[in-house]
Amino acid sequence: MGPLTSSKKGGSNRQIRLFFIILMRKIIYLIILAITAEILPATSLHAATISVPGNYGKIQDAVDKASPGDTILVDEGSYDENVSITKPLSIKSSKGPAVTKIRALVKNDAALKISNTSDVTLSGFTATGSDVAGILLLNARNVILSGNVSKQNGSGIVLNHSSDNTLADNESNLNSNYGLYLEASSGNKLSKNAANSNNNTGIFISHSNKNHILDNNANRNR
Repeated sequence: MGPLTSSKKGGSNRQIRLFFIILMRKIIYLIILAITAEILPATSLHAATISVPGNYGKIQDAVDKASPGDTILVDEGSYDENVSITKPLSIKSSKGPAVTKIRALVKNDAALKISNTSDVTLSGFTATGSDVAGILLLNARNVILSGNVSKQNGSGIVLNHSSDNTLADNESNLNSNYGLYLEASSGNKLSKNAANSNNNTGIFISHSNKNHILDNNANRNR
């Protein structure tokens, strides 16, 4: 066998090896894509922003139509309704609690209720007019409440069987019962909240463990 024949054979072998290397790289890439799609929630891939009242006149209508992971942006105004959230959503006001108010239409239900779900963000609302609570977390986890005002309710903000949530920079004042109330709720972080001038205890914690309470203000409660 001459040198020319040997050279051709060597070149052919290199081409075959190169082909298999490229093929394996493509297979590995496809496997990584498949694993990523399995791990990442589908909600993060197609999250939408819904406007109230731009897309829906009521917040509850927007919540009902939203898919898990969507953001609901609420313009200023007074909304007479009870809002119930049972899926992972981000709900924010565009201009803050002073001009974005939710008044409980049904008095024996919370103005804002987050129940049987996780990964909800609620920010920038005033919740008022409920005989139960302005904001209620029931069997909720990994919820972020920030920059909300809950006043003139039965209790301001209530956590019931809800753990690993974050409450920061909220005001829970002038309620007829408790300001902040935790029942059977552990591992929550409460920081820089105000619970003042309530007709019962400002911050009440019962049957709850390992909550982090830092830099909160509770004054003039009975």
